[in-house]
Amino acid sequence: AGTDVLNVTGSAAADNITLVHPDVGPVAGNIAVRFVDQINVNGQGDNDLLTMGQVIFATVTYNGGAGTDSLSFSASNGNDNDLAVTSTSVTGGGNTANYSNLEQVTVDALASNDTIQLLSGAAGVAYTIRGGSQDDSAVMSPGFPTLVTFDGGAGADTFTFNGSTGTDAVNVTGTTVTGAGNSLSYSNTETLVVDALGGSDTVNVSNGFAGLSWSVRGGDGNDTITLNQ
Repeated sequence: AGTDVLNVTGSAAADNITLVHPDVGPVAGNIAVRFVDQINVNGQGDNDLLTMGQVIFATVTYNGGAGTDSLSFSASNGNDNDLAVTSTSVTGGGNTANYSNLEQVTVDALASNDTIQLLSGAAGVAYTIRGGSQDDSAVMSPGFPTLVTFDGGAGADTFTFNGSTGTDAVNVTGTTVTGAGNSLSYSNTETLVVDALGGSDTVNVSNGFAGLSWSVRGGDGNDTITLNQ
C-alpha cells in the first residue's frame, strides 16, 4: 500500500542501468522491479545509458546529468496503440519515462502492430524509432529540431510526415524527408505519406522509391508539388 519509490543513483563514471520486470528477462546486473510506483534515476557524470525493458509499470524519471546520455525505451510485445514521444517523455506499452539532460532517445515498439505518435522533440536530442515486427504506423508532427531516424522493421509499415499550418518547403527522397522544422531518415518502410497541411507549401519529390508506396497531400492553401524523375 502507499506510494513506493526506488531511487537509483549512478556514479561519476559511465553507467549502464537496466530496469526489467521480474517475469520478463531478468539477468545478472539488471534491476528487477515489481510493485514500485515511481523510479528516479540520476545518471550523474560521464556517458550513461538507461534501458527500460517491457512492462515496468512504474513511472520512471531519468536525469542523464553531464556527459552524452541515452534512454532506450521498450514497449510491449502486444499491440501498442498508445506510444507517444514528446520533448520530455515517452509513454506506452505499459511503460512511462520522463527524461531530461539526454542526447539520445531510442524507442523500440517490439512485436505486434503498433502506433507511434511523434509529437515533439527536445533540442540536442537525436531520436531513433524502431517499429519491430509486424505492421507499424508512425506519425510525425512539427517540432523535432534534431534528426529522427525511423526503422519500420519487418511487416508493412507506414510513416506519415506532417508539415505545419504555415508555409513549408518540404523535400522528399527515397530515404529522407525534411521540412517544417523536421528532419527524418527512414528505412524498412512500405508506405510514406507526406501531408503539408495548411499554408502555401512547396513539396519537391526526388526519385528513388523502389518498393515504396508514397503519397503527397498539399492540404489547404496554394501548394506546388514537383516530381523530379
